[in-house]
This record gives sequence, C-alpha cells and structure tokens, in this order.
Amino acid sequence: MQKPIPTSVHGAIDYLTVGTLATLPRVFGWNKRTTNLLTSAAGTMLSYSLMTDYELSLTKIIPMPGHLALDTFSAATLFAAPLMDKESKKANAIILGIGLFELTVTLLTRTQPTVKSKITRFMGRQVKPATLGKAAWLIGKQTNPSTIGKAARTVGILS
Repeated sequence: MQKPIPTSVHGAIDYLTVGTLATLPRVFGWNKRTTNLLTSAAGTMLSYSLMTDYELSLTKIIPMPGHLALDTFSAATLFAAPLMDKESKKANAIILGIGLFELTVTLLTRTQPTVKSKITRFMGRQVKPATLGKAAWLIGKQTNPSTIGKAARTVGILS
C-alpha cells in the first residue's frame, strides 16, 4: 500500500505545525517551562524542515527518511512533555494531541517525492519560472504530440 501523504503536503504540514507549536502556549498563557519547550520544538522542526530534501525547503541536505526519524523523535518529545511539567490537564491533552498528529503524519508520509514534483523540481532548477509558464501555455495549445516538442524548443526548454 502506498502511503497517502506526499512529501509536498508533509512540508506544508511541517510549517503549520511549527507555527502552532510557537504560538499555542502564548495564546493560552501556559507556564514558562511549557512555552520554552514548545518554542524549542518549533525552532528545531523549522531548522530541519528548511534543510530536508523535499519541495518546500531551502536546501536539500537531510534525506526524507532522516526527516521522518526526526519527526518521530519530535513526537516522542511531545509525548514526554506532560511528564516533565505540571501544566493543566487541558494543556497536556493538547500537547499529546499534537504529538499524536505529528506521529500519524510521519507514519503516513511517502519517503520519495511524486513524479510530478520530481519533474517540477528538475525543471525549476534548469529553467526560469516565466519560461515554464510560456512553455506550458504553448504546450497547452498543441494537439499533436510532435508539435509539443517544437513548442518546448521554441522557448528553450529542449535543445
């Protein structure tokens, strides 16, 4: 069975989780220790997300299986947080819920990008976005497969 969450969606979820972890303790006025723990977790997740080899990162240093291992460790840290701190039951339940959500997303995420995102990443490294848009427009107008190559050569994608 193929896992249902592509790496591009996982990246978006990572950045939403970072924002949630950073703002949640401040919105609810949780104690300083819990706030520091969740802020550290958010900063750590942001750091390794920006370095993961997936669509929404700045550099491609950490392979996706390594990223998922770090996500598992992050979820385990969130599971342990209520044991380390005397926060309210409601706060502990929210923290455990975020940890469970993170672990579930980790277990359901593919380790390889989809073919479409691989092509997009490759083309994005080789061709300027304006050229890609012009090529897509020209290719979209074509009905004969042989003229698709001609359209791509016209804008300089194919030599």
